[in-house]
Amino acid sequence: MFKKFTEKESVSGMQQLKSSVQKQIKTKILEYYPDIEPYMENILPKKDNFKIVKCHDHIEILVSSSGEHLFFKQREGAWFPTLRLLHQCTKLKIINSLYNFSGIQYYTKLFLN
Repeated sequence: MFKKFTEKESVSGMQQLKSSVQKQIKTKILEYYPDIEPYMENILPKKDNFKIVKCHDHIEILVSSSGEHLFFKQREGAWFPTLRLLHQCTKLKIINSLYNFSGIQYYTKLFLN
């Protein structure tokens, strides 16, 4: 049902982002999630250097300089936050209105147990 993600087989390349590209990504994320604008500095700091990890099947993952996966997208679609970021945001009470967290809790229990 699910394929295993291995770095050697799944990752096709990594790219350091320029500051102009980082700004474009931030504005696209703010277009989709306007409620997180006051918290954007905590999620994507200006001084941090981000990387794009390109995987097979046209999946791109936005990674911070510390290696934390923040957002992902497929092809030219929307940027979606990772589950880890969503759980961090619920602790900070940032994104409560955007997602059905009971569904996320159900799936994490289903797949992690």
